[in-house]
Amino acid sequence: LLAAGAIICIVNPFTLLDIGFLMSFFATLGITTLSYRIQRTVLPKTVNPKLFGQILSAFYKSVSQTLSALIFILPISWALFGELSLISPISNLFYTPLASVILLIAPILLVVSGIPVISRIVSAVLSFLCSVFIDTASFIASSADFTLSLRYGFVGFVLLFFILTLFGSLILKKAYAKRKGLIVALPFLMSVILFASFYVAENKHLRNYTDVNYLSH
Repeated sequence: LLAAGAIICIVNPFTLLDIGFLMSFFATLGITTLSYRIQRTVLPKTVNPKLFGQILSAFYKSVSQTLSALIFILPISWALFGELSLISPISNLFYTPLASVILLIAPILLVVSGIPVISRIVSAVLSFLCSVFIDTASFIASSADFTLSLRYGFVGFVLLFFILTLFGSLILKKAYAKRKGLIVALPFLMSVILFASFYVAENKHLRNYTDVNYLSH
């Protein structure tokens, strides 16, 4: 990944200023470096071979990939946009497996393209899945803007706290193997509580400041 990113930047140095490149690069970096660690911590050592067990395993993997990508692009979202999409992590749980199915069927269509009946069936299925993907994405984009503002002075501190405690938990989980799921979950819980505490205090301060200005006028 680093080699690919370096080659792209050498060919076009202005790529470093491209938001799409930065988001894609750091999201992929998060998935490749952190996702497996979260999966290994959360998933049981032996997955139930039955259908429910396989579905649960796929769900855990999708959640870990979404969290890994979100963690690595969070500083960019804070620095460039000042907000965090709340619907994105949830929608990714739907889009990730759907995109995997589309990518699986697309090569099959190329293989059977010379067989009239089968190619039409595969083409229809692929077209339907692509339509679902595009239509739902358009619906989410046009719906209410579910975002969380990060334009607060304390956000940088919370992000630093979260990153340090997360990597600390990944190290400590070896020493507390029996409770490794709780150890890895603690940074998320503590960071949410910390953010909520600062958020409530900040908004209470702003509300009091607004009331004082209103009374003074």
